[in-house]
Amino acid sequence: MTLPQTERLHRRDSFLTTFDAIVLAHTEVAGRPALVLDRTAFYATAGGQPNDFGALDGPPGRLDVVDVVDQGGVIAHVFGGGHAPDVGATVTGTLDFVRRFDHMCQHSGQHLLSQALQRVARAETLSVHFGPDTSTIDVDSEALDAGRLTAAEDEVNRVIAEDLRVHLHEVDEAGVAAFGLRKPPKVQGKVRIVEFEGYDFSACGGTHVRSAGQIGQVKLLKVEKRRGGSRLTFVCGGRALRRFRLLNDQALTMGALFSVAPEDVPLAVQRLMDESRETRARLAVAQERLAVFEAESFIQAGERRGDDVIVRVAFADRDAEGLRGLARQLTARPHTVALLACGGERSFLCFSRAPDAGGDMAALLRAALGALGARGGGSATFAQGGGPAASADQLRAILAGL
Repeated sequence: MTLPQTERLHRRDSFLTTFDAIVLAHTEVAGRPALVLDRTAFYATAGGQPNDFGALDGPPGRLDVVDVVDQGGVIAHVFGGGHAPDVGATVTGTLDFVRRFDHMCQHSGQHLLSQALQRVARAETLSVHFGPDTSTIDVDSEALDAGRLTAAEDEVNRVIAEDLRVHLHEVDEAGVAAFGLRKPPKVQGKVRIVEFEGYDFSACGGTHVRSAGQIGQVKLLKVEKRRGGSRLTFVCGGRALRRFRLLNDQALTMGALFSVAPEDVPLAVQRLMDESRETRARLAVAQERLAVFEAESFIQAGERRGDDVIVRVAFADRDAEGLRGLARQLTARPHTVALLACGGERSFLCFSRAPDAGGDMAALLRAALGALGARGGGSATFAQGGGPAASADQLRAILAGL
C-alpha cells in the first residue's frame, strides 16, 4: 500500500508541542516497531539536525517515541515498546520541548554563524553536524586566524542582540532566485526558505526559533584544519551557558589549588610545568649516578658463566627509564648480561648485553613475556617489553628460570 506523505506541522510552527493525528499504518525501522501518522509535529533526522523525542497517547496506552525517520516523505515514529493503537485510531503527540528548543537554538545559531563567517571571513559553509553536546561547521577556508574568528563571533552575537525576526517562505523553484540564498537548495519543487529578517536566507526544512534573540548566544570553542578547509566547533543558547559554568567552576577550583586568581591559573600551571621539567632532569642525573654505584654492586654479586657475568634483578619500585639506565651502566662493562625487571600495576622487562657477551636478548625476552602474557621485542643485544601487573617475587622467579 502506498501511503500519502506525512503533513509536517513543524514546518509552519516549530513551537507546536502537542497535536492530534490518525494512525495510517504499522511499520518497522531496522526491526523496531513504528507508526505512520497522517500528520506530525515530530522532526525526523535530516540536514544534520537530530530527531525529536516525545510520546504518543491513545488507545491502548502511551508509547515513548525514541526515533523519527523520514522514509521518502512518509514519517515513521519509532516507539520503545508497548501495544500499538489500531490503524484508524486517533493519537495525541507530545514533544520533549526541552530537546526541541535546544535543537532550534543550535540550528538557528548555525544559520547566523554561517552567514557571519561568509561576511567577515569569506568562509563558505560546506557541511554541518549537530551533536548532543557540541556542533560543528566545516568551511572551505584554512585562513581562519584568531582575529577572524573573534570578528565572526562578535558579528553573530551582534545580530542575536538585534533580535531579528524569523520569516518562513515556501516558493517554487522559479521563485528561489529572488531571495539570494547563501547556497543553492538541495531539493526540487517547493522550497522552504528560512529568513532572518534581511540578514540570512537559507533553504532549510529544520526547526528554528521565532527571533534571533531566543538563541541567546553563540560561542566558538575551537577550530581545526580539515582537508583544505576548517572545522569549527560551537555551542548556542543553554549549551553556551552550561559550558561557561563548567569552565568557570574549573577555573575557580584550579585557582584555589594554586592559591591564585582564576585568570592567573595558566601562569601557575606553566610555573609548575617548568619546575616539573627541572625536577625530572635532576632526578635523571641522580638516577644515572645511582646506577653507576648499583652496577658495580650487582656485578660483584652476579652469576659467572664462562667469561660472562649475568645480572638478574627484579625491582618492586623502579620505573622503566631507571631500569634502562641501569642496563646501560651494566652493559658498558665487558662480558656483562643484564636481565632486569620491575613490577607493580604494569610490569616492565629490559634485557641487554655487552657486545662481547653471549646470548640472544630477544629470545630470552620472548620466553619471559610468555610467562607473563605480556608483549615486547628487540634485538639480540637489547630487548624490552611489559604488560600485566606482576610482583617482584613473580619476576624474580621468571628471571631465575631463564
